[in-house]
Amino acid sequence: MKIYYSILRLFLKKTFSFWQALGFHITPNQLYEPIPDLKFKDEYERFPRFKTSILYQYYVNNGSFELVDGEVLYCIIRYFKPRNV
Repeated sequence: MKIYYSILRLFLKKTFSFWQALGFHITPNQLYEPIPDLKFKDEYERFPRFKTSILYQYYVNNGSFELVDGEVLYCIIRYFKPRNV
């Protein structure tokens, strides 16, 4: 698998200008890239954007603990699975 990624990385580096000329900006999907991984998009879309009728439910446009903060907290909770939040 490591050889596959090495070859792929070399291919993308050599063909970057070609893809750029066609209007594509190819970047690897990895931890260090600032572009989010779209495989989690549906999960993140479940966060309501605005306040709902459910008391104390998190919503994205809350004015203080917004999208990235909420996503980071959500990921921390999912990872550590505390008994109480």
